Amino acid sequence: MSTLPMPLVRAMIDLDTPARMADHLLPTLAADPTTLAIAVSRRGLLESPLIAPLAGRLPLAYLGRYDGAALVLTDSTSADQGLREIGLELSAADAAYAAVAVALRQWQADSHCVACGAPAALIQSGWVFRCTDCGAERYPRTDPCIIVAVTDDADRLLLARAAHFAYPRASVLAGYVEPGESLEAAVAREVFEEAGVHVHDVTYRGSQPWPFPRSLMCAFTARTSGTPEPVIDGEEIVEAAFLSREDVAARIAAGTLQLPSGISVAWSLVSDWLESPA
Repeated sequence: MSTLPMPLVRAMIDLDTPARMADHLLPTLAADPTTLAIAVSRRGLLESPLIAPLAGRLPLAYLGRYDGAALVLTDSTSADQGLREIGLELSAADAAYAAVAVALRQWQADSHCVACGAPAALIQSGWVFRCTDCGAERYPRTDPCIIVAVTDDADRLLLARAAHFAYPRASVLAGYVEPGESLEAAVAREVFEEAGVHVHDVTYRGSQPWPFPRSLMCAFTARTSGTPEPVIDGEEIVEAAFLSREDVAARIAAGTLQLPSGISVAWSLVSDWLESPA
């Protein structure tokens, strides 16, 4: 089965990771008039235009090479654009760099040592914190999540509305991977916990960052035997059903179903199912 296209990873980008180790890289880039920047607030909001000259601002991290120029992360106090809202409007490369910048800036926002609580300083061109007291180092954190499109023997798709979703939004099931757990085991556990459904034929379909603030969404499809009825707890999941393509179209037309946003892995999974032969 082919890898799904993902909205935030439509292009491969050059993060130029070996260059991060160079001493005084950020001050050198700060003095270079050709250096470009992505400005991100502590809350992960982006300035417009996305890519602009650094123009005397303080670089917080080196993001790699962008059309031959150095690209850095810088802070913003006036950014008002969310990546969720503008991601699909960006070019493939811009979306990929923006995802890195948003994730890294939110990680940088907490500059205290996790070992002793003392202040920590950024090293390795903004990609590592080192405690100024005990010397402990802290690296950017990524939380793996699974997201899965489950179909039954009638090729109906399992869609669910979580309690925090505004009606009538629904999506495929997702959840965090627990310590010591494989991705495939997380798929089986989450589907059973949230919908009471056992799955098999768990198949990996691709991944993309979800920097809100630091997740990596790992997409799967899975099958369940027969045509079971979902069993939900009514608290975390408040509605769930297996729907045919005709059911989905009818509910959208009636205003009783809203599918996930186009920037999400959920949309990639749902649209792939909608477009596949019934």
